[in-house]
Amino acid sequence: MQFGAFSTMMRSHGTDVYRELYYFGKKGEPVYDALVDAVKLRYRFLPYIYSTSWQVSKYDDSFMRALMMDFKNDKNTWNMSTEYMFGRSILVCPVLRPLYTKEKIVRTDELSGWNKNESNEANTGYPNVNWKENKQYEVYLPAGASWYDYWTSKKYDGGQKLSTAIPLGHSPLFVKAGSILPLGPDVQYANENKYAHIDIVVYPGANAEFTLYEDEGDNYNYEKGQYSTIRLSWNDKAKTLTIGKRQGSFTGMLATRTFNVKIVGGTSKTITYNGKSTTVK
Repeated sequence: MQFGAFSTMMRSHGTDVYRELYYFGKKGEPVYDALVDAVKLRYRFLPYIYSTSWQVSKYDDSFMRALMMDFKNDKNTWNMSTEYMFGRSILVCPVLRPLYTKEKIVRTDELSGWNKNESNEANTGYPNVNWKENKQYEVYLPAGASWYDYWTSKKYDGGQKLSTAIPLGHSPLFVKAGSILPLGPDVQYANENKYAHIDIVVYPGANAEFTLYEDEGDNYNYEKGQYSTIRLSWNDKAKTLTIGKRQGSFTGMLATRTFNVKIVGGTSKTITYNGKSTTVK
């Protein structure tokens, strides 16, 4: 689920094996909460994901990017198959081996009679989860950039291996210095609201740009030009974020909205945006 949250399409799909979250516990239990948190993280990143999807569609860009695509001068990335960039800003380091369970192959017939009210190893075929201590996991931060740990906001230099604490609840995730992430609210489904409130999170250390893309979200009118874009630009030396004039329009577009601008390691300001260019110091 944590890996799926940073794939181009996320869905619990398949046959024969139970996958609904309620089969894995209930609220307040570590495994269930970890699964729910992965889904919530996906929703949190929807403005970034949707805008990047438009970038891919319009400009033939790539979404899940091998590290050598963006860091070709770092030979350590040339054959790296365990990490990737999700868009241009996010370094995803999925956990690829069991850290909190015994490694065990589960046969489909072991699960065929599983009672959802029984969750121990003997009844389910799944190993018990030892979740009470944080494990360490080694990642590599590409040279040519500085990196922020998404979970702690701690900044690291690139070009180094890093042993990082990984709880059951999330995988390693880093954001490149000089990035702008538009992040959405906690929602239950993609079109629950019109995103009248969006966090614009700036990761300083270099100049940055990002284009926030929006449309109706449920049809093909964007192919007829019915969509809007807002260019976001961060000047690292001046410590200013410019939210550009909105370009384009579509049915149901918000005329006015709230942006909560946050600088990692700095301050935050809430502004009202009505489609005109504005600069935040």
